[in-house]
Amino acid sequence: MVVAPVVAPGTAQVTEADSGSWVDWVLAPRPGFLVVVVGPVALGTVLGAAEAAAWQWGPAGLALAAVLLIAAAANLLNDYADHLNGCDAANTRPLTPWAGGSRFIQAGRFRPAQVAATGWGLLAAGVSAGLLLSFWWDLELLRYGAVGAACAVAYSLPPWRLQSRGWGEPVIALCYGVLPVVGAYRIQTGTAWELGPWVLGLAIAPLSGAVLLVNGFPDRWADARVGKRTCAVRWGAGRAEAALRLAVLTPFAGTSLAVWLGWLAAPALVVWACAPFAACALWRSATATDYQSGWLGTIRAVIATQVVVCAALTLAIAVAG
Repeated sequence: MVVAPVVAPGTAQVTEADSGSWVDWVLAPRPGFLVVVVGPVALGTVLGAAEAAAWQWGPAGLALAAVLLIAAAANLLNDYADHLNGCDAANTRPLTPWAGGSRFIQAGRFRPAQVAATGWGLLAAGVSAGLLLSFWWDLELLRYGAVGAACAVAYSLPPWRLQSRGWGEPVIALCYGVLPVVGAYRIQTGTAWELGPWVLGLAIAPLSGAVLLVNGFPDRWADARVGKRTCAVRWGAGRAEAALRLAVLTPFAGTSLAVWLGWLAAPALVVWACAPFAACALWRSATATDYQSGWLGTIRAVIATQVVVCAALTLAIAVAG
């Protein structure tokens, strides 16, 4: 991989905040990243509905709302945490909104307290939706919601700061991979102990984690400066690039192995139709010689790969019935 030279950032100042528009509030939770959690929920829902031969639309919709609210809260709390630790201020070459935060605090559009309060408010709304779902439909869902909400807080905020300790990618793999697939499957079937949802969740989990990993490449200078020991900082460019390749390829190898072992039905092999997206992501990461267009294209390609892989598997299961 050709690593682009990184110019040492200066000090970015936070200006006095204005009120911000409603469009700013829509963009602040970075909806471009929220699409990454929709696919796993849809995948688990369709797999469960196919096996149960019935659709539970109401609980599925409420579950999706809860997951999206908690994910949006995590993004805002992450922006607030990166303001506190100085990471976003140190990053003068952000690839907003993909890497370097939403920048609404740094641009003076919102006060830090506003971002934090909105993040906590969204988290409370997501937890409330999860509680309603659990008491209405299945109390066992409380376990899934508790893990998701705890990760949303511990991901960025002190004293846990999991992302800063190199645990960000595993957390994203769990919360944007295994947890939503298995949880959504349980809503449809009443059980989470079948092999299918776990195999699919584990197959796409590394690709979901790769969405965070690839964002660490352009952010690594600022992260290292403020003591955030992300995987890209800890491992260095070479090992992080190898991990990215492995994560992007895992859904293809994992799904094929599961079909060969009889754990998944043959229609799951449709995932190979998404191979061009994965190839594009890997090619872009290997040739990212330009900081702005190179890494921006790589981030978008990895997200696109995750989205189309989940969509292809969901469609295949739906058609196969």
